[in-house]
Amino acid sequence: MNISWLVRLFVAWLVATAIPLHAKDPTSEQLAADQHAAQLGKRIYLHDQAAWHGTDALFELIEAKDHPELRGYLTEERPDGLVDIIFYAEYDGALYEFSRHTVDGSKVAGGAVNAEPRDYPLSPLLTRQVAARDAALSRAQAEKVGLCTDASPNFVVLPPDADDLVSVYLLSAQVEDEKYPLGGHYLYRVDSTGKVVSSRNFMNSCMQVPVAGGEVGTGNKLVGFVVSHILDDHPTEIHYFVARYTRLPISVSADGYVWKVSAE
Repeated sequence: MNISWLVRLFVAWLVATAIPLHAKDPTSEQLAADQHAAQLGKRIYLHDQAAWHGTDALFELIEAKDHPELRGYLTEERPDGLVDIIFYAEYDGALYEFSRHTVDGSKVAGGAVNAEPRDYPLSPLLTRQVAARDAALSRAQAEKVGLCTDASPNFVVLPPDADDLVSVYLLSAQVEDEKYPLGGHYLYRVDSTGKVVSSRNFMNSCMQVPVAGGEVGTGNKLVGFVVSHILDDHPTEIHYFVARYTRLPISVSADGYVWKVSAE
């Protein structure tokens, strides 16, 4: 019997609803945590897109081998909601802005290489974020954290929050166009002295989420993805980030509920 229409109907129902598996409703704390995760997931996605497309824009202008002074990049949120990517260079032990490009979603809106980078010292805030990222990467290397792909990991650094902690996300990189890893992502929280004060993973195993538009079996269009989550009683920012990246809604079963994680 051909059950492809039943598969599509069942998955569509799971994605379209957030019906609890128990009679009680989520608590206000769970709902607030879910909302916060959604906001963080969007920010991570926008920073990741800025890093991707801004890097491509820079290396259309220069050859990396011609600039040994380059040390890396950071992304920075703008008041208008866009995100800048700043590549920085080192001269005489100090860090300077080598280039700055502005990214609107997934499109580069403008930017340039600074003719005289020494005229643009890296701000104290960005300098702190460089130190935080380096501390997080050192911790990850020391602990030999498990990644879910063989490629070098990506990272997103968010500025100090209400607790004055910088958040550094270490992200397993995509290596297949039709899939994105849901596992192998980590968060490090770094204080103003450059000390990692906490860290966490978001999944105990590796799992790949299909990118929207793929098929399940023969002729069954994928309209959503279902995953069980045991580390939290609500979806995390990584669920929301991956849903946006794959353009695929994710239904997260956590603490007895199926939570809808939107791809928008």
